[in-house]
Formats: sequence, structure tokens, C-alpha cells
Amino acid sequence: MQSVRRKIVCVIEALTFVLAFRGSAFATPPYMDGYEIMARAFTALLYGQSSGVDYEWGGESWWPFGAEGTGRALNATGGFNNWVYAYGTDCSGLVDKCWEVPHTFYYPGEIDGTGYARYTVASLRGSSSYWGSVSRASMQQGDIYLSSDHAMIYVDGNPSGSPSLIHASSSRDCVRYESWYVDPAVFDLTKRRTYRNDTTGEIKMDNPSATYWHDDFGWLNLWYGSTSETGYHGHNYQVIHGPSLSKKVAAKWTPRFKSSAYYKVYVRYTSHTNRATNARYQIGHSGGTTTLHVNQESGGGTYVYLGRFYFNAGYSINNGCVALVAGDPAAGYTANEYVVADQVKFVYDGQ
Repeated sequence: MQSVRRKIVCVIEALTFVLAFRGSAFATPPYMDGYEIMARAFTALLYGQSSGVDYEWGGESWWPFGAEGTGRALNATGGFNNWVYAYGTDCSGLVDKCWEVPHTFYYPGEIDGTGYARYTVASLRGSSSYWGSVSRASMQQGDIYLSSDHAMIYVDGNPSGSPSLIHASSSRDCVRYESWYVDPAVFDLTKRRTYRNDTTGEIKMDNPSATYWHDDFGWLNLWYGSTSETGYHGHNYQVIHGPSLSKKVAAKWTPRFKSSAYYKVYVRYTSHTNRATNARYQIGHSGGTTTLHVNQESGGGTYVYLGRFYFNAGYSINNGCVALVAGDPAAGYTANEYVVADQVKFVYDGQ
């Protein structure tokens, strides 16, 4: 009976495969904090550098870290088609994807004619339950500046002066991370995403904001989106079968740390008897990489403690991240059952 239930669960999880690529329509967008918005924005740059993916008018898709894609993505039946173009984004598309409105975006991800209304600068300047006005003086990371025809994401610095920004620039033909004076006579509106859950001293990143690696496809999510087991954070979780993998497959959560400090690291997943007992987590920190193995058959729906680590300020996919490796046969490792990627949490613990 147990083996039958395990097979049923596997089938249910497989049937939700399309969620990993097409996004999902929900009554409300997922809750996010400013760090998660920043983490999504920094994937549009070339590994944290000042320039990133191409500017593409009308687009909101990109392969993480500026890598050129094939312009193809998996469709609902598991084959390839051309409805997702991973060539770049415009300024409002960058905001749409970093804010995850009107729905959950995975990478490369793009609105594909399924009835979603794409938000333009004009939309963002208007009213919505998804965002509201905020004073310039009280701006936080992840808020946006708006002119009549441009949108920019605030990173840090004096919001009334020359702050650090991320925006898709048509004149520079790419996404840019830079600082310059934001003239209030031109950028006359400032907005904040409504569904935020900022907690002092915490950085939270859900599975849509992870980047997913596959040796054959690069930065592309080939995991399955599922809601079949309870205990996940947000709208769903991602799952993949370790024993079926012949190449390295991993998920990676990379926040931007405002300052150098110690953080306690926690992970969240759903448990079941078909979960891996040796799920491999690799924490990249200032001292190198620490590898730990977690039994995902237990502890589901809770925050499982991985340890206390020191992270340098800034954004680094090598020394400022948590990776969940489902398989790496070339290195002699493969998860022994299904691996679940859900949420990672960093809790400030002093300098």
C-alpha cells in the first residue's frame, strides 16, 4: 500500500510540471521581502557586474546572469517550442518579473498569451492592489522610480540623491546596475510592491527566486512544481528525482547581503517517504564551501538549521549562496530519492 501511495504522489507531482515554466495564476501574488526582489534583479546582471542581459522592448525574460539562451523553453507536454524568448527585458518587464506580478515567474519565463495582462510603465504609474505609492524619503530596496516612460528599481543609497539602481536601459541596450541622480521633476512617482513581508534581520528566498542549473541546458529550471504535500512556503515547491539524473542538477539561492556579517542558515522543504535521505546542501560563504546532507523524509514544513556562516557584503553566486544539489554523478553523488527545493532563510547573527 505504501509503494502504491508513493507512486500516486510521484504522478501528482509530475502533473504539476508546467508550473515550473509557465508561471501560475493566483488570487494574489506571492509575498516577498526586499532582499528577494533584489536577488531576482541581480540575476539580470552578468554575475553581479554593472551590465547584464539585453534590452528587449516588450520583454520580461532572461536567462540568469546574462547568458544568451536558445530562445526556446519546455512546453506543457515536455517538448520544446518557441513561445518563451530569453533574449532580454525592457524596464517595466524587469519590474514585473522582480516583483512577480501578475503571477509567479520562473527563469527564463515570459508571459505567453495565456491571458495575463502585461504591466507597462503606464500600468505601474496607475493604481493596483499589487502596488502603492511610497514617499521618496522612505524608499526601501525593491521599490521603484517612475517617469512617464521609464521604471528603475531602487537598490540602496540616498533615495533623494544619487542612489544605486537596476534598470533596463534602451540607450545602453542592456540591464544596468549604476548610480546617478534621479531628478524628481522627471521621476515624479515612487511605488512599492504591496505584498511584502520584510522582517528585520531576515532574508527570505522562495523557490521561484532560486536559479536552477542543469549541465545540458545551463540556467534553466527542469524541476517539477508541486503542491501535493503540505508544509511548503508560498504557492508551491520544486521537486526532482535524483536517481534519474545523469548530469549535474542543482538549485541555488543567492541574496545580496547589505553588509558583511554572520547569518544562521535555514532551509524548508516538504517531507514524504519518497524523499531523499541524503539531499546535498552546499553553503558558499566567505570561508569557502560547506557541504551538508539532510534527510528530507523528516523535518518537512519547518525551518531546518544548517549552521552559522559569515557572508561578505554584496552578491556572489560562489561565496554568498546556498545550493541544493540533486545530482552530480561526475563528482560521485546522486540523491537517493526525490529532492525538494522550497525556501531558504538567512537570519542575521552579528558581525
